[in-house]
This record gives sequence, structure tokens and C-alpha cells, in this order.
Amino acid sequence: MKPWEAVIHVFKNSFNFSGRARRSEYCWFTLFITALFILLMYLTDQADTRKMRDFYDALFLIYLAVFALPFLSVFVRRLHDVGLPGWRASRAAKFFFFFILFFEDSQPGKNKYGPNPKANEKPNTYYGSRL
Repeated sequence: MKPWEAVIHVFKNSFNFSGRARRSEYCWFTLFITALFILLMYLTDQADTRKMRDFYDALFLIYLAVFALPFLSVFVRRLHDVGLPGWRASRAAKFFFFFILFFEDSQPGKNKYGPNPKANEKPNTYYGSRL
């Protein structure tokens, strides 16, 4: 999945807490919102007046409002993909748990949350047949 496709797919499924999310979808979206967060923090740090700092603080609140629900939904669907229940998202206060989902592969086949999203992917025929 291409990075921009993953981000668009997460936004389209912002209110979908059922089903599964691929590892690439979760990783690209997490990297995207992290990059935006770092950019906002840099801009806030570089602001030279109180008015500019207030402006960037308001942007940060908008950032939280826009990205909180999509991140929660992709996080729950990623938990489903590795075979864990979504309510574990409330217990995921431990920071390292987020990174485990970067490296954990999908459960093969169908699990109780739905079919494997990798199974719906068409083989790459651009470079000829698959090896």
C-alpha cells in the first residue's frame, strides 16, 4: 500500500472500528501524524511572539481533533488484525505496545474480526509474473 493511499484509507474508515487494518496502513498513518506533530512543535518553538504561539496552539488543538478518532480506529483495527480485542486499546498506555504493532504480522486467513486484508490484494503484475 502506498503511503498516501494508507492515509486516505484511514480517513475514509475513521468511524469504522470493526474489521482489520494492515500493518502498512497503520505504520504509514502513524508516521504521517508523527511528522505533522513534529512540524507543529517546531513551528511553535520558532514562534517569536505570543500571538504566533497562540495561533500554533490553536492549530495543535485542531490537529488533535482531526487525528484522534482516525488514529483510534486504525489502532483498534490493527489490534484486530493481530488477533487481539479492540478494548485493549484502552489498556495500551504502555508506550512500547504501539511499536509492537509496527512489526507484528497479520494473522493468516480469517479471524473473528474478518478476512485478512492481504488476501484481497491483487498480485503485482507490473513487473511481470510473481517470483
